[in-house]
Amino acid sequence: MLPLYLGAHLAACAYVTRLEAQRGQSADSAIWRLLEVHLPGEVRNELFKGTKDNLGDRVDLAQGGDETARLVPRWVHGMPGMLAGRVVNRLGRDPRLGVSDFARIEDDLFTLNEASTIGHENMRLAGKHRVAVSADQIDESRGVWDAGEDVIPLSSDHGLVGENAPVGAPTILEYTYHPAELIAWQDNVVKRAATRSDMTPQWIGVEDVSGQAESGTALRTRLIPTVVAGEGRGRFWDEELPNVLRLLQLLDAASATALGFGRPWSDPSSVPAVERRPSIPPDPLEQTQNDVELVTAEIESRRTVRERQHPEWDEERQVIEDERIRRERDASVQNLGLGFGPVRPEGQGEGPPETG
Repeated sequence: MLPLYLGAHLAACAYVTRLEAQRGQSADSAIWRLLEVHLPGEVRNELFKGTKDNLGDRVDLAQGGDETARLVPRWVHGMPGMLAGRVVNRLGRDPRLGVSDFARIEDDLFTLNEASTIGHENMRLAGKHRVAVSADQIDESRGVWDAGEDVIPLSSDHGLVGENAPVGAPTILEYTYHPAELIAWQDNVVKRAATRSDMTPQWIGVEDVSGQAESGTALRTRLIPTVVAGEGRGRFWDEELPNVLRLLQLLDAASATALGFGRPWSDPSSVPAVERRPSIPPDPLEQTQNDVELVTAEIESRRTVRERQHPEWDEERQVIEDERIRRERDASVQNLGLGFGPVRPEGQGEGPPETG
């Protein structure tokens, strides 16, 4: 995307697509570039025929083949704003640009790439057979040696191939590889990179703590730095995402003649409410324990706790649940043999219940 800024404001932008690969042209032929230019309230499609270093001249969209012939030169959609934009995770010194999440760990990424390359090479050296033979013993036409083996030819005057081996005798070369040290080094680099990126190693599964008996509170406490970093970077999306969804609503409700989708909406112009879910899901057991303590201490009622746990229940469902709890409680009292007798229906008066 090529942006056009007026100060810190994005005034327009263009998406550039090179079409020479789709058109099957050679590298020396003309290069066709399609520019999808986004402006407030409209989108323009412009085709240019040029060279590798020159944009060239504007030509008709029909000259670009099937890919561009069906496009309209100008689409006035009338939306409030542009149908393109930019949302950053972190602002830099230049307000027009963001800072990559990987900016602080670029050296660690190169280190991991180098370690991975060394590991692959060592694995290939240790896991593949190598044979040192005299050059006159290699006959590719008859396939003397397995193609899966590396053959190292030696000249006839090279001397001994192996210890106490006669001249020209083939010798298997074997290598050993100790990957534990390299794996430990890679894990250390990953942990360092995660920490420098405001990520706890447990968040990405580097340190396995599944066998440790820890509460949900302890786990969430350990992940606080990552959660805080995510909340900070997500605030830019909190500001922009409702507006993006509003534009999508308007486009979805626009008529087909206006190049929209023509789907029915009651109020597509309203800005939707967007709420991000917590990065760490709550622990159901811990939440239940907290609710029990709140009810026991008479800080909240049972009804309030139930409404929080089951917000989808209506009044009828609440009454049914109350009745079920009452019946189960009464049955438990009977089973304990406390002698209270069966619960008498309301309005039957006093005295022992009748028996048949």
